Amino acid sequence: MERIIASFKADSRLSNCENEHVGEIIINENNIEFYIRDSNNPFVHAYIGSDEHYSYTVYVKGPEYIGINNTLSYSSCYRVLYVLKSSKSYKELLIKRISQIFHLQFPN
Repeated sequence: MERIIASFKADSRLSNCENEHVGEIIINENNIEFYIRDSNNPFVHAYIGSDEHYSYTVYVKGPEYIGINNTLSYSSCYRVLYVLKSSKSYKELLIKRISQIFHLQFPN
């Protein structure tokens, strides 16, 4: 079982909420659970978050019953459609490589 605790916020294209909340992704074989301390957005379809090494996008579809693996108190549970995980260093490397190919300069 893999447990990921990170800060998440609702996808800004779908919600006006800009606050970050603590969230937990639990992957147990073929079962994925997602908990977040955000009960103000019942109609959000995506949460974007990150921890020290990775960034995550969790696509959800409505509320779900709280499972037995939950360790995040005062949280809401969502039915997970899928989770995207990407490395932050990969994104930085990709931007550097694209700027080398096209000789682009990005302002700081």
